Amino acid sequence: MIDFLQSHFAFVGNNVYARWTFVIELLIAEIMFAFPWRRRNRFALRAALCLAVYVGIGMFLPDGALGAYVTYLIFALSVFLNFVVFDYKIEKIIFNCAGAYGFQGLITNFSVILRNLFPVITASYRPLVDLALTAIIYTIAWFLCARHDTEISIKRIRVVIICLLTLLTADLMSKIVNSYGGGNVVIYRLSLSISVVLALLYQYSSFREGRLGAENRRMEELLKAGQEQYRISRESIDLVNRKCHDLKHQLVALREGVAGDKSEILKEMEQAVLFYEHVVNTGNNALDTVLTEKSLFCESNNINFTCIADGGKLDFMKPSDLYSLMGNAISNAIESVMREDDEEKRIIFLNVFEKQSMLCVHLENYCAAKPVFSDGLPVTTKADRENHGIGTKSIRYIADKYGGSTVFGFEEDLFSMDITFPLNDLSAS
Repeated sequence: MIDFLQSHFAFVGNNVYARWTFVIELLIAEIMFAFPWRRRNRFALRAALCLAVYVGIGMFLPDGALGAYVTYLIFALSVFLNFVVFDYKIEKIIFNCAGAYGFQGLITNFSVILRNLFPVITASYRPLVDLALTAIIYTIAWFLCARHDTEISIKRIRVVIICLLTLLTADLMSKIVNSYGGGNVVIYRLSLSISVVLALLYQYSSFREGRLGAENRRMEELLKAGQEQYRISRESIDLVNRKCHDLKHQLVALREGVAGDKSEILKEMEQAVLFYEHVVNTGNNALDTVLTEKSLFCESNNINFTCIADGGKLDFMKPSDLYSLMGNAISNAIESVMREDDEEKRIIFLNVFEKQSMLCVHLENYCAAKPVFSDGLPVTTKADRENHGIGTKSIRYIADKYGGSTVFGFEEDLFSMDITFPLNDLSAS
């Protein structure tokens, strides 16, 4: 037993190249995974000090009794230093560092496999082989995992623990296998690599599902809030319309009995009242409500808002859903055109129409800056992306709920949103 431990503790401890390669590869992976993270105050100073500590200890710490297992100490140190530099909870940092450690382990495993399969070539070009593996594996890691930020909830901590233990166990087995050598190293390393890949897939697919579930729950909460907002807006608009209607007739009667300048003053008051009696009538109360609200805002902010809509075609939607969908869409358009100093470019056009057995909702507005799209949705320009950009997701979520499809586009300074619902499906439901 003692001979076994001594032989298999010698893996990294007596191999300077392997130690330095591990330190550099893990550092690159963790930087890649930490790229979209929030940074703490005095980030540059913190990062410089932590980098010096990491490189100093990682590359020059004597192995001592740890031998090959010094890599675990280096990994734990990297987790702590990430916590010092980045403004996240420790469970999130462990999650991402575990991913970095897993992908670095794949580089080591495939490097060993290639050295055993092609000993003559890899003996002369080992650094180039390792560099090529690093580029390939980390490119895959970036597009599949690293560029996607994740939120860690209490319910998901167990996933972090399971995946971390799986990755560390696979790494432990690789050290044991490497200490033996022999013809089965390739098979063992390949099997361990498969285990690492499965652990990484479980780790990131679990959080992707959790993120999607959280987004759906948030959408439902927004829709529930929209129900109350729609009710309040509908009641407020009805009340204002009734008051304005009564006041208009009172002013007319009063103006008819007054002559001279006072008559002109009353006429101006009547015109002001007519501004607030700006009621849209499309045949759908929910659509009328949101269009009335947005029309009043547009008129007061010198925005040319044109709407051609057969609201009756949208009766299949719950009023609160329709209110939220149109409200988010028009609000985004208003926000876009409000950035334009030229009032002639403050134009929004909405059209709801039937075409070839499809119900179409088309919205377009002027947009000078070309938007960036991700997964078919425009990316918010606000810095806080966690709390913004939910409007376009909500639009697509509501459209999907009723069997529709949503397409956002941009062409010749015009941003467009097109939602289509199959009329056959709607009539069947």
